[in-house]
Amino acid sequence: MAPGGDGPVDDRRRRGGARLRERGGARTDRLSRSLIPAQVLEEAGPVRAAFTTRRGGVSRGAYRSLNLAYRGGDAARAVAANRRRLAAALGIAPGACVEAEQVQRW
Repeated sequence: MAPGGDGPVDDRRRRGGARLRERGGARTDRLSRSLIPAQVLEEAGPVRAAFTTRRGGVSRGAYRSLNLAYRGGDAARAVAANRRRLAAALGIAPGACVEAEQVQRW
């Protein structure tokens, strides 16, 4: 987060190198440990950005944990719950979220 940010993690440089520091948040403890801030995007303007891991979600089976994709067969209710958790961890309204799709080609 940019200096003075109020998000769940803070990646400001400190003596001894960059570190992640958690900030409080209701029901986002496990998820906040899995957010990877995108400081360069946040410095570009009024945007909150982060990359996620698969930790901290409610999906089950093959989609276990923080699946954010509606396509592919995961339960829509689980995906919606995961997206609400992510929005809460970022401190934004779920309807304000915008996503990008990453395609890997070998």
